[in-house]
Amino acid sequence: MLTSHLLVPFYIISCLTIPSFSWGPDSRSTHLQYQINTAVAQRATILEINEGIYRFGNSPLLVNNAENLKIKGKDGEKIEFIFDIGGGIKIVNCFNVTVQGISMGYFPVVHTQGKIVHIDKNSNTFIYKADPGFPSLSDKRLFQNLGHPNFRVKVILFDNKTLSQPQPQGNNFVINASAINNTWKVSTTKNMYDNLPINAGVGTPVVLSPRNGASALTFLNSSRCAFASVEMHSYPNVGISDSGGVGGNMLEKVVISRNASSPLFQYLVGNMGALNSNGAFHGPKVIGCNFSHIGDDFFNSHTSIGVVIAREGDSIVLATFDKGHTLLAAQGANVSLYHPVNPKNLQNSSFSPQQLWNGNLLSVNASITNASLQNLAQQVQKNIMRVYGIQLVPFMGFAVEVKVSSSLPEVLPPYAYFQTDSCRGSEIVGNVFFDGFARMGPFKPIGGVVKGNTFRNSHQGGVLVTPDFYFMEGNVNPQDIVVEENVFEDCGTPSVTVCSWCNTVVVRNNSFK
Repeated sequence: MLTSHLLVPFYIISCLTIPSFSWGPDSRSTHLQYQINTAVAQRATILEINEGIYRFGNSPLLVNNAENLKIKGKDGEKIEFIFDIGGGIKIVNCFNVTVQGISMGYFPVVHTQGKIVHIDKNSNTFIYKADPGFPSLSDKRLFQNLGHPNFRVKVILFDNKTLSQPQPQGNNFVINASAINNTWKVSTTKNMYDNLPINAGVGTPVVLSPRNGASALTFLNSSRCAFASVEMHSYPNVGISDSGGVGGNMLEKVVISRNASSPLFQYLVGNMGALNSNGAFHGPKVIGCNFSHIGDDFFNSHTSIGVVIAREGDSIVLATFDKGHTLLAAQGANVSLYHPVNPKNLQNSSFSPQQLWNGNLLSVNASITNASLQNLAQQVQKNIMRVYGIQLVPFMGFAVEVKVSSSLPEVLPPYAYFQTDSCRGSEIVGNVFFDGFARMGPFKPIGGVVKGNTFRNSHQGGVLVTPDFYFMEGNVNPQDIVVEENVFEDCGTPSVTVCSWCNTVVVRNNSFK
């Protein structure tokens, strides 16, 4: 962390203002990056951005190794950042940095959408025609890897009348697709629930969105940083990512919503969660935000769970879900080992996770090439998913080696659970979460509050407090969480779900409509 030697208030030190003369699209954004780099080097405390449109292509706007810096749009002026897939705003290795007062989106779109003109639910196939202005599945910018087993294209079906809330069970993945004149025939996987929704038919709106690209907004190994008064109208993967480091970052008055001024009406803002927090020791504060039309969870607090499949001294090999990305972000963090968890017992109210060991994560090797370990990792996760009746394509089990700080138990049971200790003390207060495929959660930190929020048309319920054993995400034992004074309107049921063994979670004074 950088240490400040400034002894007077930040607003007296310096103020850099970007000149108001006009650049072409590339030079304007390039100059902005230069101004940010200069502000960081000179320890400036305010950088004001003048009105205009800044086009970044697929390059990120990076704030790196900065402290006590506020980057803000001039009051009353419209500042718009436009990115392509791969671009976004990244706050990396920073302390007390704020980006404030801008709007952002991705050009031209990050998915295709249209209407179903024929459907065969028995074979999980449908034919759809793209809406005017939206690309086809032959668009190389979005779908160049279509058909590759590791390229995932998400299918989400919407209600015919409202064009908003995704239909029940409408969350599959494309296996293959072929052009038929001006339409496309699409074959999909079974999802974690069943086949294509029983109420899907001709005329049903559908979004096909690739799961690729960077997060639109990123905190990485940073603490006490913030995005404030930022409007986001589309994102290609995760909306906001908060990972690694001390954490305790903030989102204040951030709006994620459809772009009302766009000539293209989008059913969906983004196909994955609005906010994923993983690997940061302190969870985020989310205050007064508005997230709507999200293709997955509004907020998901991830700690990483791995299943022990091999050991050598104080190094262990884990089966993980995400190639170790969350573990890499959590190097140096506290970690724990728990006795093996039998997913079949999770509905048993007497279930209680038993901790074996805790220490610190020293290093992560996510590049294991041992084929037998990789195969074992895949088989472990297949077995876990089979218990839940889940079929995901492509399969995502990976072997990752980790080294820890102190001696492991002499006898370590096979398939013990390994987790990072992160997202502590998350605060989700005074927000509006409207129209999403999933819910707020899984919310799984140690210590946290969900208070005074409104959940409306949240398809899979409102708040879920539980680990995701099948996605290898935890905590295994969420605790000391308060869910209070929230309003749940037309949400899926149950609106609040708490794992049976989480006996320090308090749910009180909520309203259900």
